[in-house]
Amino acid sequence: TKQRKPLHVVDNKKRPRILVADHDEASIKAVKKRLRPDEYFVRTASNGQECLDALQNSSVGYDVILVAKDLASNDAFEITKWLRCRQQENKEEPHRLPQIII
Repeated sequence: TKQRKPLHVVDNKKRPRILVADHDEASIKAVKKRLRPDEYFVRTASNGQECLDALQNSSVGYDVILVAKDLASNDAFEITKWLRCRQQENKEEPHRLPQIII
């Protein structure tokens, strides 16, 4: 089978970059415990606005976004909406950033 390479790499260890959006600190700790720092680069956001800021201000991007299903108000919906708009605008970049609801 053909193996996919991560699109965005931040360091010479070539760790996949993961953005985790969750307001529950215990959930973030559990995710970070599973995603070992020697294998993954993990950035966290405690709400939708922090997540959108991280996406907009990242110079190298992320390989996947994990979003808590119970994120405050409509934050998970707003993140999805922003991602879809960005993907439609950026026709040169066929990569669709995976968003996983946790």
